[in-house]
Amino acid sequence: MIRFKRTVGRSLYFFVTGLGFALLLSGVLVFRPDQLMAATSSIPVVEQNGALIPDFNQISFNRLPALEGSGSFEAPPEMKIGSFSWTEGDRVADVVPIGTFPDDLMTLDLTTVSALGGVALESTALRDFFPMELQTLGTLVESIPSLEEFRIDQVPPVDTLLEELVGNVDNSQTIGELLEDSSHLNDLAFVDAPASLEHAITSIPNLDRTAFQDIFEASESPISGIPGLENAVWADLFSSISIPRAGEVSGLVDIVFSPAESKRDRPISGSTEQPNAICNEGCAHIELSSANGSSALRGRHWMSGKYQKVEGGFGVLQNALSYDGSPGMEPTGLHPFGNTFKVALWDTDETEASASFALFFRICKRGIPDLGCTPYAVGPIPILTLQETDPIYLGLTRLGGTSGPSTMTSESEAWLSSHRSGTLSPSATTSSTGSRRSTAALTATDVGFGAFSREPYRGVETQRLSGVLAQAEGANYSTVSPVVCDGQQGCSRVLGLGLKSNDPAVRDAIAAKSGGAQFLSDVDRGGAVPGVRLLEYLSQSEQDQLREAEVRSLIDVASQQVDPATRQAYENGPIDRMIARTAEIYFGGSGSQPGTEALSSRTTRVLEAYQTRSR
Repeated sequence: MIRFKRTVGRSLYFFVTGLGFALLLSGVLVFRPDQLMAATSSIPVVEQNGALIPDFNQISFNRLPALEGSGSFEAPPEMKIGSFSWTEGDRVADVVPIGTFPDDLMTLDLTTVSALGGVALESTALRDFFPMELQTLGTLVESIPSLEEFRIDQVPPVDTLLEELVGNVDNSQTIGELLEDSSHLNDLAFVDAPASLEHAITSIPNLDRTAFQDIFEASESPISGIPGLENAVWADLFSSISIPRAGEVSGLVDIVFSPAESKRDRPISGSTEQPNAICNEGCAHIELSSANGSSALRGRHWMSGKYQKVEGGFGVLQNALSYDGSPGMEPTGLHPFGNTFKVALWDTDETEASASFALFFRICKRGIPDLGCTPYAVGPIPILTLQETDPIYLGLTRLGGTSGPSTMTSESEAWLSSHRSGTLSPSATTSSTGSRRSTAALTATDVGFGAFSREPYRGVETQRLSGVLAQAEGANYSTVSPVVCDGQQGCSRVLGLGLKSNDPAVRDAIAAKSGGAQFLSDVDRGGAVPGVRLLEYLSQSEQDQLREAEVRSLIDVASQQVDPATRQAYENGPIDRMIARTAEIYFGGSGSQPGTEALSSRTTRVLEAYQTRSR
C-alpha cells in the first residue's frame, strides 16, 4: 500500500495494487506486419500507414504492466497529499496524479469518465472519489458554486457531516445561509466524518458535472482515485498523444550493443532538457539504420535508459523525485508519441540480438500555483522487445546537435565493474575502435543478386556492392516504405532495394509501364501499397540496374575525395579504402567525415561482406 500523508494534520490513505499493460511507442515503436513475429509485446497494436503501432483504442491504465522499479516522491508544502513511495509491483495508476495531464484529464468530469469507464455513479460511494478526502465544506462549496443554494437536507453527505461533527443543525436552511452565519464551519473536513463519504457520488448535486480542474486539489488525486478513469481507453482520454503522420522519422534496429560500448557521439536519445545526450562509458544502445532511404538515421544511436541518465524535470518538482539516487535525473530516451509518457530503451542482449523498451511517467502539478514536473522517473513499465532488422517508429525525433554527456546509472557501473575482467558476448567481436561487428557475413545473394558484373567500375564490382548495401539496410525487391520527408530531398518512399519514389529515373521507369502513372499516384498518396504491385512496375532486373547506377555515382563522389590516411584521392589508393568511403557516403552523406567512428561498424560490415563473396 502507498500512503499519502496530508500536511494539514490529517492522514489520508489510498491503496496500491498490481497492474497489467499492453502498449507499444520508436515504439511507441512500430513494426512491419511481416516481421511481427520477430517482436514480442503484451500490448494491443494496430496497423497504420503500413506499420504496427500501439492501439490507443484498446490501451487503458488498467492494462499496463506493473512497475518494475521503486521510488519516492517528496512533496513540497504546497501539495496536500504529502510525500509517498512505491515499490516494484505497484501500479502506475496508484502513483501518477491526474494533474500530470492538465490539458487532457483535468478538463474531464465524473459524468464523462464514468461513461467511458463503464461505472455507475449512483452506486459508487464518495469514498471512491479521492478528491473528497481533500475537501472541507468550504472548498466543496467553492468548487461547486451552485451547491450553496441547496438546503442541507437536500445534500445527504453535508447533512451527515454536520450531524457527526457539529450536532443538531437546522437542516432546512441552505448551505450558503449556514456558512454565512457560521463561517468557522467552512473548515469541517469530510475525511473526519467517514459516514459522510458512504453516500453515493450523485448525492452531491452537480459534483458529477464539475470539471476536475474546478474541484479543490483534484489534481493531486491518483488516476485510480477517479471512478472509471482506469478503464477508459487512451484514445478517449489523451488528445495530446501523437500518432504517425507522413514525414515522421522511422528506421530499423540495425545492431544491438551491450554496456561494453563507449564514446557514442551520434545519439538521438536524451530528454527535453538534454536532447541528443552523448555517452562516454557504459553505452548500451541500439544502432539505427534507415527504413526509407534517408541517410539521417544511419549510424545514429539510441542509448539505454537502464544504463544512462540525463537531466529532466522543471520547476519546484524538478528534484522531488529521485531516479537511481539522483534527483533531477531521468532515463535517457525519446518521446515518439508526445509528452504523455517517455519511451526508454532498456535491456540489450547481443546474444539474442534483441532490445526491450519501457515506459516512464512523471508527476506534475500545473495551474495555480504551478509547481512544474518531476523527471520521467516513474517506471520502468515493460512494453516491447524488438530484434535486429525490426522497423522502429521514432516519431518527430530531433536529429540536431548533441548535448552534454549522459551519466552512468548504478546499474551501468555495476555491469562494467563485473565485466571489465571478463569476456564479451560470444555473439560479437570488438574492433580496435570498440565497435561490434556482426559475426554473420553479408552476401549479395542474400538479397537476390546472382551474377555480378565482371567489369569493375573504378575497380569496384558495383552489383556486388549494391547487394551488400541493400542487405545492410534490410531492403528487398518488394519493399514499400511509409512516406518520409527530409529538409534536403523532400518527401519520398523507399521502393525495393533502396530506390526513392521521387528519383526521376525511378519515376520514368515506372511511368513507362501501362498503369504506371496510377501506381505512382497511389505511392505519392502515402497509402498501403503491396510489394507485389511494385514488382509489376519495377522488376528485379530493373531495380538492379537503377541501384548499380546509384552506386556508381557514389563511387564517383568517393573517388575524388582525399583520403586523410594517404593524403591523396581515394581513386589512387587501396580499393578497399574507396569501398569503405563509398559505404560511409551511402550511410552518412557526402559531407560525412572519413573514418567517422559512428559509421565504422557499418562500413566494416559492408567491406567484410564485399570481400567474403568470392568472384
